[in-house]
Amino acid sequence: MNFKKINRNNNHNLKIYEVNLEQGYPTVETAMKYLEQAISRAKAYGYPAVKLIHGYGSSGGGGKIKTAVQKELAKYKNMGKIREFTAGENFTPFDSATQRIISVYPDITHDKDYLKTNQGITIILM
Repeated sequence: MNFKKINRNNNHNLKIYEVNLEQGYPTVETAMKYLEQAISRAKAYGYPAVKLIHGYGSSGGGGKIKTAVQKELAKYKNMGKIREFTAGENFTPFDSATQRIISVYPDITHDKDYLKTNQGITIILM
């Protein structure tokens, strides 16, 4: 799995922990282990946000990893492990979860996938 700490300072200070969950074509079970590791590492490094790259399935209808990630993140949110998350296709100012993320971490709007409706990612507010 590819963990990448991103710090960009191009007229803004975007600090996001990017994780490619689909690298190496893992099973759903393995990808969920990677997700747990990503959350732990992001917290340990003090990152306010995580971008998960999970793909969206070759059919375009939603991949198994994406579906499992979204279900797991809903549990994490209810348990207080994360504050909020939004699917990439909803990563716009019109989505209520995205609005909550932006209200806490406004710099997230500088992410290259903001407004792109990228179905292959999920954004997490730690």
